Amino acid sequence: MHSSIVYEHMNLSLADQTVLMNYIQSLQPPLIFEKHVHYLDFTRLGYEPPIYINIIRDPIRRFVSDYYFARFGDALKIDKVFLGSDETKNRSVNDCILGGYDECREAKAFGLGSIPYFCGQDPRCMQPSEWALEQALYNLHNRYLFVGITEHLKGSIAILEALLPNLFKGASKILKYHGGVMDVVSKSSTKGKHELTPAASKKLKEVLRLEYIFYNEAIRLFKDLKNQIKRIRP
Repeated sequence: MHSSIVYEHMNLSLADQTVLMNYIQSLQPPLIFEKHVHYLDFTRLGYEPPIYINIIRDPIRRFVSDYYFARFGDALKIDKVFLGSDETKNRSVNDCILGGYDECREAKAFGLGSIPYFCGQDPRCMQPSEWALEQALYNLHNRYLFVGITEHLKGSIAILEALLPNLFKGASKILKYHGGVMDVVSKSSTKGKHELTPAASKKLKEVLRLEYIFYNEAIRLFKDLKNQIKRIRP
């Protein structure tokens, strides 16, 4: 398992894309390389493409988690520094959404969602549009072996075991019988989160309309693949 500790710079220059691709190509397989980066088209730059997998989260849950993580971090990142005023830092997500603050409007919220990751490195992927959604959906269908769902974590791990046994064999047992994985999940829970009010939830779902189209398609593919594997391996 190779994990990048650089969680910024998801959108890379062409030169940086080449550097990262060269590094990944230099690693000895079998391996898993994990990094927060928007989809990289290896083939377009003349490289052998890797096997792409990912896992995504319900858009509203992800947005609320990101909102409070930016302010208060989590148990694994206690030194989180918020780049804003105390007033903005202490503003609840409900007030942000219902007050129409920039941080909770579509233009800003879109860039924090799943679509830019799946859309790729084109600058248009960072702007909310049908084009970005369609590109993300195309890559979801044609470039990813599997995309799991956080809300269906056990099922996602089981599918990975079936698809890539050389990398994930025994992962379900680790998840079930060892506290390590779930302990990390618990510790990485965002601090200071407030529950959404029904009014804020309704408005945020409208803001994240494109994200939910993508998320619902990912769930459909997840369920279809799960049923296919069940038929093969009852």
